[in-house]
Amino acid sequence: MVRTRMGHDDKPAESKLAPKPVGAVLNAIEILRYLAAAKDPLGVTRIARDLRINPSTCFNILRTLATEGLVDFDPLTRTYRIGMGVVTLARGALESDRAAEMLRAAMTEIAFRYSVTVSLWRRTNRTRMTLISVVERPATTISIRMNLGHRLPILAGALGRIVAGSGEFAAPELRQLFDEIRWQQSPGFDTFLAEAKLAAERGWAVDNGTLVRGALTLAAPVWAVNRHDLELTVNASMFEQQHDDATVARIAAELQTVAELVRRLPSP
Repeated sequence: MVRTRMGHDDKPAESKLAPKPVGAVLNAIEILRYLAAAKDPLGVTRIARDLRINPSTCFNILRTLATEGLVDFDPLTRTYRIGMGVVTLARGALESDRAAEMLRAAMTEIAFRYSVTVSLWRRTNRTRMTLISVVERPATTISIRMNLGHRLPILAGALGRIVAGSGEFAAPELRQLFDEIRWQQSPGFDTFLAEAKLAAERGWAVDNGTLVRGALTLAAPVWAVNRHDLELTVNASMFEQQHDDATVARIAAELQTVAELVRRLPSP
């Protein structure tokens, strides 16, 4: 690499300068994130107070976002919620995700061989996973369907056992995150921890009807480089008792193979 020395009169290259944040853009992003995490529609006063944004500024930003379809406004309750326009913006990124594109063939092979739904989930923040790719077995009359962009709490289902067994979260926060999940048939915290320990030992996890009654899901992790944090999971979802224990173990082993392929992909 050739290096050049800057003289005292030289100015740093434009690319070296830190970008100047634009307040209105930052506020709009914060509002979108806030509404995406909210369980119910909210009014402008509550949004402005929680985000510490001037109410008038907050109102104008919300009105602009609503005009563009990024948030939905209910004129009866005068409340806002995240809009479907966000999904349209995100779809291009989800569909062009490099890992999803390169691994779709391997996912399809598992889905067709075992008549299961295979999915790839990416960690999008500390406590959420987002579905970035899914392959369903089309020939079956009944199948488990998923929508791209769907988000799950970090401890939900099989992938949650992976995270809980990694030691990333301290016990008090682990319990708090567990209690926030809407289990259809809660396994109980102690059982969940025991299953998380087993997942850490064998390298894959299973949720047998606790998150979604009647559905069995397997998950194999992809860890971040040089870190012990979860980056992605490769999942297979099927109906309970669709396959015997030996077949479930084979599917899990194949998911681990796909996860290893993800790990070996060169960085973009």
